[in-house]
Amino acid sequence: MSDSTQTMLRFALHCTPLLRQFVVLSLMALPALAQQDSLRSGSGDTASNADTRTIILDARSTRPEPPVFFTASVQAEAQVGLERVEQKISLKLKVIQGNAKTLSLGLRGDGEVSEVLEANLRSWSVRTQGADRFLDLQVTEGVKELTPTITLRSPKLKLPTTLDLIHLAPGDAVGFDSMVSLSFAPGVEGTVSSADGFIPLSNGHRKNRFQSASGGQIQLALNRHGALPAAVELIDTKLVGHVHANGNSLHFQMTGQVRVAEANSEITILSGSAAVSQIPADTGVRLRLAMDHDGPVYKLVFAEAGTFSVTLDFDVPLQKADDSSHSLDFTIAASAVIPLTLHGLGAELEFERDQESVVPVRDNDQWLGFLPATGRAKLKWKTARQAGEGKLFFTTSGQVDARVDAGLLRQEHQIDYQVLQGELASLSLLLLGPGEILDVQGQNIVGWKI
Repeated sequence: MSDSTQTMLRFALHCTPLLRQFVVLSLMALPALAQQDSLRSGSGDTASNADTRTIILDARSTRPEPPVFFTASVQAEAQVGLERVEQKISLKLKVIQGNAKTLSLGLRGDGEVSEVLEANLRSWSVRTQGADRFLDLQVTEGVKELTPTITLRSPKLKLPTTLDLIHLAPGDAVGFDSMVSLSFAPGVEGTVSSADGFIPLSNGHRKNRFQSASGGQIQLALNRHGALPAAVELIDTKLVGHVHANGNSLHFQMTGQVRVAEANSEITILSGSAAVSQIPADTGVRLRLAMDHDGPVYKLVFAEAGTFSVTLDFDVPLQKADDSSHSLDFTIAASAVIPLTLHGLGAELEFERDQESVVPVRDNDQWLGFLPATGRAKLKWKTARQAGEGKLFFTTSGQVDARVDAGLLRQEHQIDYQVLQGELASLSLLLLGPGEILDVQGQNIVGWKI
């Protein structure tokens, strides 16, 4: 084996697989080239003996940069006020691998990022990709650890309301831990109505603390404190609806008293799938159409302080689905429970039951119900199925006695049931919210279980 061949073999051992294959094929071609030289030499071609053949291989390869892996730890303090929710976040970022240029975290909930402070941060931006939002942090090259301070702010609040708390999610982080603490300003009452993906924590007197490793949703139900009067307050409000003759819409009339504490105050009186059909006749009240983040809304503006009687007429279209169900969804201003009366609906109806829907009951030729404190009128119903002979029919009614002690909530539920048709072998009740069942007692009950 010649010296050049040995050199090429040693070179092939240090090449990439593709280049190594090319070198081996070149070595395999050398004997054939030598044989051609010999034939040319035997035929008397003396000039070919002087020919020189050279193979030049230029190998240039660089290793790709390793991917960026980083972890994130979040400590968030959310202050719920009368107008906004302000949130201060202490964030710890640690780059485990790679040369980080941009670190991206998820952004969920209602609100916006108002400020990001960090010495090793070049810039920051909020990026929207489809229905998702991300907080992109452009960091100084070579930095492995960052501790930015982030300020989040919710949209302006109109109490009472529900709000999805804005918070950070993992995004591109390979490790994520988030701790969110809530505090309520004087004059604000609030509860956490939903905490999907978060685990509630309790440490001494701090009970509004939640932890998550994947992000999720924290929904707040907010209202004014009972001792704090609002600038505009509705009292003795009633809502009555009549089905239109064509069956495609309902006409509603809302009546009540309005107490105005400050001149030039306004209140969002109607929103959702509804349209005002008649302008209020009172000269001290002005109705205007405005745009909110959820769409168009109707506002009542009061030029002077005082007490006013308000009557608002509006129409709501009925939404029809493929399963022959009907639904409507709109929101009126409310600060207390509002009675709802519906005329013109059939007697054999089944209303959808969930935490957001209103479920009225039949009383003679009308349906009676109550709107929640948020003022949202969400109803969905369809014609009840005709049961065959022997099907079970029964009714239930319940009374709840709730007692709040120091650190403990006790509830006693008295449930009465009456079998109208068929035989009742067991009774199943849906449990909502945290807590435990301690005991179940009653006549004709032979056992119970969760």
